[in-house]
Amino acid sequence: MKTSLPYLLAGLIKLIYLTLRVEVVGAPRPASEDGPRLYGFWHGRMFFLPKVYRPRSGHAIRMMISVSRDGEFVARLGRLLGVEAVRGSSRRGGLKALLEMNRLVKQGDDGGFTLDGPVGPAFAAKPGALMTARKVGVPIIPVASGYTDCWCLHKSWDRFLIPKPFSRVVVVFGAPIVVEKGVDANGLEQARVLLQSVLNRMSREADIYARDPEGWGDPTPLMRPWGSSDASQPPDHPPTQIV
Repeated sequence: MKTSLPYLLAGLIKLIYLTLRVEVVGAPRPASEDGPRLYGFWHGRMFFLPKVYRPRSGHAIRMMISVSRDGEFVARLGRLLGVEAVRGSSRRGGLKALLEMNRLVKQGDDGGFTLDGPVGPAFAAKPGALMTARKVGVPIIPVASGYTDCWCLHKSWDRFLIPKPFSRVVVVFGAPIVVEKGVDANGLEQARVLLQSVLNRMSREADIYARDPEGWGDPTPLMRPWGSSDASQPPDHPPTQIV
């Protein structure tokens, strides 16, 4: 049963995918740019990303997944959904995994980072994705999602969200964030705080837009670039999901 569980769960997830009404705001990869990308998102809001992500021909998307027993299950499930694992986390094997991620991105694969994983705190970004962006010279694209109706796993640290069948889903790919190779530790921390604020803002606005697209109007501002207005918000001001 344990061996077949990832297959059963992957099948259930794909079945839910088929029922959902999906709107994608922004581009996972601009048509004029063909290099690798890094994608940053919150752990509790990654359910729908394998559905909307499309890898470049001959390449994969890699995600850092912990080396725990739970991580092994997630890695097997991810592979069935089209996501390849780089094993390690901030708690165990993190440096080795980060070096491996850097190598794979340099070779052309995309990298996916649950910015607040593996165990939180929720909606608080860790610097791993920014360190990879600085090392390999690849931009980070913040990714947010909002649902009209969903289940929330309230007892999990990330308050994981699962959209209910036939609900509406909005996935927002934000403006790319570039971290210069020469930036120092202070600059990296400033970038981390801004990325965190941008992703929280995008998540809050994606929730609002998913529920009331006509009232919101043009969705383009959802993916607006980061700036001083984001820095002025409390970096720990998380999205509020009504379930």
